[in-house]
Order: sequence, then structure tokens, then C-alpha cells
Amino acid sequence: MATTSRCEFCVPLVIETSSQKEKIIFEHHASLSDLISCAETKFCHICHLFWASIQRLCSEEHLHQHLSGKSPSGTNRVYDHRMFLVVCQRYGNIMNINVWGEQPHIGERLGYLQICGLGISEPLPPSYLHERGSTKSWENYTRISMTKRWLSTCQNTHAYCGGSHPQSMPTRLVDLGDPSRKQQNPKLLLSEGLLGRYLALSYSWGIGRGIHKTKLTTQNLAAFRCEIVESSMTRTHRESLQIARELGYQYIWIDALCIIQGRDKESRDDWARQAIKIPEIYGNADLTIVAGRSDDSRKGFLKVAPAYSPPVPPIPLLFRSQGTDWAPCYISLGRAATTGPVDKRAWCFQEKMLSRRMIVYGEQEVFFNCREGTEFEDCAPILDRRDRDCWFQLSIDKTLDGKLKTAMEHEQAPMHQTPGFSQADILDTWYILTIEYSKREMFDPLDNFAALSGVTLRFQSALAKLSTSVPRYLAGLWEVDMIRGLLWRRSITYVDPFAIVYESDRHIPLHIPIGINGAQEGREIVRAPSWSWMALQGDIDQLPRSSVNLPINGLQDPSTFRCTPMNSDGTWSPDTWHPGIVKDLPLPFRLEVFGRPRRVRCSKWPASVLMFRGIPPIESMFLYGGREGMVRQTVMLEGVEIPAVPVDELDDGFWSRIIGVGLFDLESERPPEMLWAMCLTTREGLLLQLDDNGSYSRLGVFGIENHEAMFNRISPRKVVLV
Repeated sequence: MATTSRCEFCVPLVIETSSQKEKIIFEHHASLSDLISCAETKFCHICHLFWASIQRLCSEEHLHQHLSGKSPSGTNRVYDHRMFLVVCQRYGNIMNINVWGEQPHIGERLGYLQICGLGISEPLPPSYLHERGSTKSWENYTRISMTKRWLSTCQNTHAYCGGSHPQSMPTRLVDLGDPSRKQQNPKLLLSEGLLGRYLALSYSWGIGRGIHKTKLTTQNLAAFRCEIVESSMTRTHRESLQIARELGYQYIWIDALCIIQGRDKESRDDWARQAIKIPEIYGNADLTIVAGRSDDSRKGFLKVAPAYSPPVPPIPLLFRSQGTDWAPCYISLGRAATTGPVDKRAWCFQEKMLSRRMIVYGEQEVFFNCREGTEFEDCAPILDRRDRDCWFQLSIDKTLDGKLKTAMEHEQAPMHQTPGFSQADILDTWYILTIEYSKREMFDPLDNFAALSGVTLRFQSALAKLSTSVPRYLAGLWEVDMIRGLLWRRSITYVDPFAIVYESDRHIPLHIPIGINGAQEGREIVRAPSWSWMALQGDIDQLPRSSVNLPINGLQDPSTFRCTPMNSDGTWSPDTWHPGIVKDLPLPFRLEVFGRPRRVRCSKWPASVLMFRGIPPIESMFLYGGREGMVRQTVMLEGVEIPAVPVDELDDGFWSRIIGVGLFDLESERPPEMLWAMCLTTREGLLLQLDDNGSYSRLGVFGIENHEAMFNRISPRKVVLV
């Protein structure tokens, strides 16, 4: 086999599919600097690929330590510097080449490459391996055939995904005409209750107005029923129609073409009616197309090239068990199984949660996701979600067809079909999803409830089955778990300055949303009560039910509650907030409770005093990001009945004066001179501000230290939170 563009260290490199060894070790360049020199000056394609892999895995600081002869830990031990390549044997359908410094598993893995597409029984044709090209525009046949194979397997063998039976169709659909006939111009179809099979599109519109020149309005509704000019659509819309035709579907749902767009009352009313139906629209779709890699509908998603990848050289692939000496094999940088910009959008988050199955055009590869698992273009091991995913059970709750129910009755479906989740399990899943949802972005901040309404309705249905009444949803919280719900807090993330921070891990501080329409445009807006996490935009954290690492107790034990509903029937609010509400929010929204608010003030002593005085972190600090969070984020709280002491007169008894540790919701919050603290449990509570009308609004949370009795001495009284 030709070895052009390979250095003397890469020539011996081979892959064996039938070796009995766990790994094959090849010695390589004597040092990392030699590898870099070969990659950049001798143009060895494989060394070039190794170097690209190392750059992807290691931070600049990490590389500097290696090149300077120091270990990554910062000690003075010098590496032996011999680079080793460890060719690992098959892992599922993937084989990796790992690059190690020093002896494998004694030194450190610096990078890895993938040898993709090796089937369990026999290798796939080399054309399937070369750059895994099905995401490229010139590999349409591979992309289509792969999608059809995934889709057929799911429809015919996955009991939980609802088969391919006709479902109730949305109010309007784009009709592409009979797939068996010559391509026809698309038009708008009014389904009028028809059953059928259709696709749905999940995508990012992009930022700004006027993106879609072709969209449904009250003025062109009649014309659209005759024809929609395809050439005037955005590229993403046209490519989704292309996929529908390739897969043999006549109907596809695209929001901009199927929901009336506009600011007049008729348009707003239609939007509200259709937004409520989102769970059924995506839940009933035979397949959802996710244009994950595109952040703008005008850019499209089929021909967006993956991230830079060096030339992919062939190396010998040995499969002696089949009587052949070798065949060409291709290696490449590992493909990240990430969706892309669409995964940052709030609406797309809900669409992903509600869809039965999806074909995802991700950042670096195509993958297929359904209720039973995920399959990847690069043949990575299939991810099975059935046994461990509570949301999986919730997602199949309403869409099991008669055929599946019959199979379940006859025990033909797997045993784990029975949900068996408690109310606590369901609520735990809710809190996990709200953390993820808080990280998503939306163009119109007033969409915050609508973009989660479908998921919320599904949770309400699941909780209702475990209760004698329908559980009330109160602005992002559940009345059956209000104490825990109210104890949300802003997320604190300490970032190591030497660590690699990926775009997907970026931290969004909580902030007040800014309006985009009418008189609210460019101004801070109120979109939910202050006690709800949905009032603000940015990352939040929720308290786990229990943890040995956190000083949390009482989240499920009413005997530890220090705040209770004021109403005799046990309800926390006289107001009703339906999960399906989309806009025109009923503000203000009140909680009426029996509580013990007491006045406190922020101490002039910074939290760093604890460290300077050698005092170990107190228990409450761990709730706010540990020692690092304590110093950088929290404030000390004092009782107002104790005279304040100037900082320069600080004595060793200062700690006895501190009654709590507070964390404000907004990092930029300038705390008032006086504020109120109200316990919710024996350990934690809310920081509040007294409004002019006698109501309280939330400022943050706090942990009690030393002086719980100082809170318990206060008589409970009616407190209204807004």
C-alpha cells in the first residue's frame, strides 16, 4: 500500500480487527516538539492529524507545560518524552487511536483519533469511512439511505416510539403533493381533523426581524392555499422540503408557514391557539428534522461544513479472519455528538423533548434520536435511554397507540414499560429540566412560559395520576412542592483559569429580561412574579432532594417547614396559573403564606474574613458554590437589633453576630441597607424586600447560621409575596 505523506514513525501503523490483544502499542516521535515539527514541516498527514487532536484536547497552558518539560501538575518532574501511540481494539463499533506521553496509562493521554464505521461482523465499505462524508453535500445518497435505515428500524421495532400509524395532523400543513408523482409546487393544507403522517421542522429563525420573506399572514392565507413560492423561502425551509421529498413524505409542518405571523389581534390569537398545540404537533410528527448546526434560517443546514479537519490519510486495515491481508482504512478527528446552535434555543428545547424521533443535523455529524436511544453517523455505540430516563416514561404517556397497548397487555413489550415513578421522581426530573431550560435563549422574552407549556402539561398529567386532584402549577413551580420550588438560586460556577471552557458550558448570569415590542422595547420588563425563577433570564440551580454533601434537610419533611400556606385548604395562592398559558400574564401573582420574616442587614464584613481568620467554611457556604463561592458571591447577614461594628474594630467574637449567609439573585444587585429574611425550612429561606404596598418581593436566598432561635421567636403572620 502507498505510504505517501507518512513519516518513518507512521509507516508501521496498522489496525487489526481480529487481534486477540487488548491494545497494540507503537512507539512514535521522541517528544511532542518533534511530533509538531513533523506535522508542520515534513507534512506527514498522520502526524498532522495527531497534532490537531492534541490541540483539541489540551489547553494552551497544558501544552506549554509539556513542551517545557514539566508535568501537567506543575511539579519539576521531567517527562521521559517518548511519545507512544496506543491503538485500542474495538469499543462497540468504534476504534480509537490514543496518543500518550511516556508509557501508556503511566503518562497522560494527549489526544485521540477515531477509526469509524467498523461493523461488528465485518467492515463497512471504505466509501462509508472516508471522512464519514454523509454530512457533506456530495454524499446525498449516503445521507438519505442512512436516514431511511434508521427511520425504518425505529418504526418497525421500537415499541415505545408509536410505529408509523397515521396521527392527528396540525391545523395547517405544507402539502408537497403525492410523492409518487412529479414534483409539485407546495401549498398550504387545512387538515380539518385528518389523520396522516407528516414531518416537523425544529430550527433557529435567527436574530432580528424580517428573516422570513415568505411566511403565513392574514393577507396571504388564501393565496398560500393555492401555492407557496418555494424559491422565495429561506434556505432552511427549502432544505427541509427537500428532505421530506427524499424520504417520501407529502406533508411537513413549519411554524413560519403554518402559524399566522403578525402583530394584529387576529395573528396573536392564532399564535396563542397554535402554541397550545405544540405538544401534539411534535409528538404526533412521524419525524422531526432538527437543523442543529445552523443559527439562522437563511443559512440552511445541509451544506454547512463541519469544523476544520486535516486531510484524512488511509492506513492499512487488517481483517485476517476474512482471508484478506489488508484494505484501506481512514482515520479522523473524533466527531462531537453535539447538536449545535439550535440547542441553545428555548423553543427548540421543548420541541426536542416532545418529538417521538428526530434526525439531527449536528455540528459535526448526523445522528438519529428517538425514545429508545440514539444512533450516530460515526457508528458510536447506541445510547439506550429506556431504563434510566424518567422523562422517557413521561414522553410516551400520551402517544402509545392501540397496537402498543395491546402488546403491553400481552406482555410482549419489555418489562420496563411500566413507569413506576413516584411523585418525588417526577419532580426531580422537573427540576433537572428547568435547570437546562434556564440556559436557553429566546428572541422574545415573553415567550418564557409558552416555550415550556407543552412539557409542563405533560408533567401535570403525570402528577395528576398520583393525586386525587389535578396539581396546581404556579408560575414555574408546583404547589405540591412549593418549599423546594421556592429555594431555587442563581447558578454559581467557579471557572479554573487553565481549564478549557466550551461554548456549550458557558455561564449566563441571571439578569432582568429586556422587552422587544411596543413601549417595552429596550426596557426591563416584568414577566413573572419575583419568587419565580421564570422572572429572570440566565442559569439557575435547584436543590436536590437529599445529598450527603450538602447540609439540606426538611425538603420532604413538613415538620421542618417554617413557612406554610395561609389558606385553610392548603393552597399557596388565591390565583390560578394554568400550565398552558402563553402570554397576557396575570400579574401580579401572589403567594399568601404564614411566615416569620425578620429584619436583617448586610454585614460590612466580607465573607473573605472567614478565610483570613482561619475559620473553616461553614455548612451554608456549600449551598452557594463552596469556599470559592463563599468568598466571591455571598454576603454575611446580621440581626438589626445588634449594633453594627465598623470593620476596623472587628474582634474575634464577630462570628457570633452573624445569623445567616445570603446569596442575591442578581450578581449586580446593590443590597438595600435593610432587608427581610424569612425561613422556609430549619436551614434556609428567602431574602425579601418590603414594598410600599406591604407586599414582599424576592431578592435571593439565605442559609441560617448559629441563631435559628432568633427566627423562631418571631410570631408567624400573613405574608404576601409578589
